[in-house]
Amino acid sequence: MFDDREAMNGYGRAQMLAEGILMDMSRWASKAGITVPVAMTRNAWTACVEGMDISVESDAACRASDLLLWATLLIAHAEALRQDGPTVQFPLHRRVQSGPRLSLIMERHAGDDGEEVMTIMLPWQD
Repeated sequence: MFDDREAMNGYGRAQMLAEGILMDMSRWASKAGITVPVAMTRNAWTACVEGMDISVESDAACRASDLLLWATLLIAHAEALRQDGPTVQFPLHRRVQSGPRLSLIMERHAGDDGEEVMTIMLPWQD
């Protein structure tokens, strides 16, 4: 049904979630209209929040990172509806002091049990 990249690489999605390589975004994604499990690579999330001061546990920092996650998922969903195919590339505009514009991809593929899942990552990740 879907290209099972994790099985080919010998590294399961559940294992990557357990080890923190992937972050489960499914709860947020469902609120953005995405109906399948969604994960984001830790590297992609770090790149998204780069330049934001979220090192302190404050309400403002939590709200800023929540809004960024929400915007990322809404953009990914809109682009998935617009673009056809297993890989969707989309830009993410961040308001940070410095740094280039960030581009992310979202891949539709098989999970550990063959179910459809989506993974948001940096373009050079697989």
